[in-house]
Amino acid sequence: MDLDAVDADHAAFAEEHPDRAAWLKSQRDDLAAVREMRDALAATLTRTMPTLKTLELRKRKHKDVKVVQATPDFVSLIAEGNRVEIPWSAVEPAQIVRLAQDDRQMAPRARLGLAIYAVKNKMPLEAGRAAQSLKGTEYAARAFEIEREVTPKE
Repeated sequence: MDLDAVDADHAAFAEEHPDRAAWLKSQRDDLAAVREMRDALAATLTRTMPTLKTLELRKRKHKDVKVVQATPDFVSLIAEGNRVEIPWSAVEPAQIVRLAQDDRQMAPRARLGLAIYAVKNKMPLEAGRAAQSLKGTEYAARAFEIEREVTPKE
């Protein structure tokens, strides 16, 4: 997800629709939470430098990789004996969600970002799990909205 492009879209929308300020603020808040999730995930990957059986990209897979660094822009790994830098936008969203779910120390706002990211990428079960983890936090109201959004209607 190109977060800077989303920011630019929001700015253009705000100029064209000043009456939608509250909605736009909620969108920006959601975007900030997703950024926090991405930053927390990058920090965890850099700190732990895990070895992954598979890193799923949108167009291919790398097997038996060692993460050596992650930043808000890319993940750097050793794959097939070579160091490769991969932009987050090339990583399969389900892979990002799985990696983030493994981070048990992720702060509540970053977990909210995980729930939002999962919703946006059509992963309702994962979104619901992340939202449920926010009960009793300051993000409980937004998490409840997400749970309602992803719960099948009868």
